[in-house]
Amino acid sequence: MSRTINALDHLGTAAERVNASLSETSVVMEAFEQEIDRTKRAFEEIAEDVKVLEKGLSGGLKKAFDDVVFDGKNLSDALETIAQSMIKASYNAAVTPVTNHVGGLIAQGVGNFVQGVLPFGNSGGQGLFGGGAAPLTKSAANVVMNISTPDAASFSRSRSQIATQMNRALSYAQRNS
Repeated sequence: MSRTINALDHLGTAAERVNASLSETSVVMEAFEQEIDRTKRAFEEIAEDVKVLEKGLSGGLKKAFDDVVFDGKNLSDALETIAQSMIKASYNAAVTPVTNHVGGLIAQGVGNFVQGVLPFGNSGGQGLFGGGAAPLTKSAANVVMNISTPDAASFSRSRSQIATQMNRALSYAQRNS
């Protein structure tokens, strides 16, 4: 009988060790899966960058062939066109992620600014947009604006257009509430 109890105690201890090992293994597997997901996203981003580069290079090659075949340019001019397109495509592929990131940061900053200026933020459901606007009340209106810009300077130049579009959207929402 005592032998059976000892065997059961050993079995219980072994089961506890297996459970602890499985628990540790699941933590390691979860971290591994997260790392695989991060790697997958990185490869997807690289693939998009390669597509941008490929598109630029293809356009340059087509232009060079067109120049030789249709415009009668010599081969050295065509090779110069190809070299220039390679440089431009490489530059665009390298700079686009940076400008997209900076544009995203600017858009986020504008979003934070607009959120502080627009009504309904912390005003108990009423607020003013600008000095002479009528008070607005909270309604079931959604306004979505997507802003894309090649660089920060063009975004800065288009601020008045963005504000005008926001005013139109808010006016439309107010009329329909």
